[in-house]
Amino acid sequence: MSNYSFVNLDKVQLYGLSVEDHIKLKNYLSIDQSALRTTLIPNLVNNVVDNQRFFDRFQIFELGLVFSKKVGTDLKGVGSDIRLPLQDKYLAGVVSDKNATQPFYAVKGALASLFDQLCLDYYFEPAKDNIPPYADRTRIMTIKTQGQLVGHLGELDPTLLKKIGIIGRVGFFEINFSQLAGLIGVYQRGYQSLPKFPSVTRDLAIVVDQQVEWEKIKKMVKKIGGVLIKDVQLFDVYQGGKIETGKRSLAFHILYQADERTLEAEEVNKVEAKIIQDLNKQFGAVVR
Repeated sequence: MSNYSFVNLDKVQLYGLSVEDHIKLKNYLSIDQSALRTTLIPNLVNNVVDNQRFFDRFQIFELGLVFSKKVGTDLKGVGSDIRLPLQDKYLAGVVSDKNATQPFYAVKGALASLFDQLCLDYYFEPAKDNIPPYADRTRIMTIKTQGQLVGHLGELDPTLLKKIGIIGRVGFFEINFSQLAGLIGVYQRGYQSLPKFPSVTRDLAIVVDQQVEWEKIKKMVKKIGGVLIKDVQLFDVYQGGKIETGKRSLAFHILYQADERTLEAEEVNKVEAKIIQDLNKQFGAVVR
């Protein structure tokens, strides 16, 4: 998605954003383009309104500039010593599903895959301060990588959605892409030869309390398997139905592989049994 970099100052107040934080334009063409945006979210929400008329479920993302009154590093022109306002590039996305009860987890899973592909360490924490005003305060987390805060993920405020006329719940994320790109450049990516021995993939589905974080489960699974576990990927999150209230089902792939030999089924079974036992002991997880 590619939106204009402009916003309507009257409408940004609906999102709880400060008019004074926006750079106003002197010669704007219309009232909807009277200032430069400070976040990608309002225009993406407009996209949700437009698309909900035709689709029950869709996902949209945008990569674009946002503008701040802080002084940036770019000069106004050749020979000028005047610096332009800070213009960082941001990456943001929304997940709209009229029937979904937890779009938050769809956003979280997509971000986990992104950071895995970028080979960056990451973790999500419940946001305690500096919460975006348009977010649902009960479903908002910070995104941290390499020890730095780079953005937020969560769901949009249901009161805001009702005012705008959006049906259902909407998950969102927004990341300072300029900051993230700088972190990627710091770390060199290595390459290795293709494995000589076959891998074994096992699927495991467990039921845990809603408060249990997937990252902690993933970390424990990798620790138990050691060098024999090459990857752990979450592929399904489910609540409702026969799942007890306050709990959720997590289904994930575990990729087993040895570097110097072919794994025997008994070895995999032994590690899997240990994983199930420790997940139950640590998190009260029950296999579905």
